[in-house]
Amino acid sequence: MSKRETIITTAMTLFNQKSYTS
Repeated sequence: MSKRETIITTAMTLFNQKSYTS
């Protein structure tokens, strides 16, 4: 997995966590 894909995956995970918290 490329660096860019890792960053995107991490960003999506953080975004999902924020959605669940709200």
